[in-house]
Amino acid sequence: MKLSIYLVEQGYYTTRSQAHNAIKERKVTVNNRIVTKDGYEVNDGDVITVAREDDTYVSRGGYKLREALTAFKIDLTDLVVLDIGASTGGFTDCVLQHGAGKVYAYDVGHDQLAEKLRNDPRIVSKEGVNGRDLHRDDFPEKIDFICMDVSFISCSKLLANIADILHEGGQAVILFKPQFEVGPNNLNNKGVVKNNALAAAKMKETREMARILKLKLKGTVRSPITGQNGNQEYLMYFVKEGE
Repeated sequence: MKLSIYLVEQGYYTTRSQAHNAIKERKVTVNNRIVTKDGYEVNDGDVITVAREDDTYVSRGGYKLREALTAFKIDLTDLVVLDIGASTGGFTDCVLQHGAGKVYAYDVGHDQLAEKLRNDPRIVSKEGVNGRDLHRDDFPEKIDFICMDVSFISCSKLLANIADILHEGGQAVILFKPQFEVGPNNLNNKGVVKNNALAAAKMKETREMARILKLKLKGTVRSPITGQNGNQEYLMYFVKEGE
């Protein structure tokens, strides 16, 4: 049996995505040796050990978003939230624990949302949804806050959608991932951005594009957790200005 499947079936994690992340983060040992491939075959008699961390949120994303909510003193009490790129639900879990009243958790993938969130009546989950196809009219009520964590696409490609969905005074926190902004030719063989100046320039471009769309940048904070390959990520906080 593959290690990632074993970890889910034995109850260490609720999804294979969570198990995959734990393995890549070197938290899993087999017979006292760290294993970093989720396809590793587990045999009868193998001793599996998992270094568990605080399980406040269903995934690492929750800790990232919490950093921005705390740094910028964002009050989510009873707000309606859209989570673009919900995946296992780290951001969704975080905003609910910070008082959000309802969350639209949308992702282009399927079967990723953590079990503990699937039956939460405060969550409207939709799968197979590309954030670039979302518009204000897709929602029956006003969206107060948007959080976004997307991969393999520049976050700037969704800024127009965010600006369209939010009303004046609406807020957004976007996870800026340099590794998906600079292009594959600017990553080393480990997937890490080679040129920090280029990453900074891409962030500036994102900020300028947002300004044109009347998304005012209120602040940027470093993510307390790096990306899977060690890239430093950032959380950008925007407020929608008047039309």
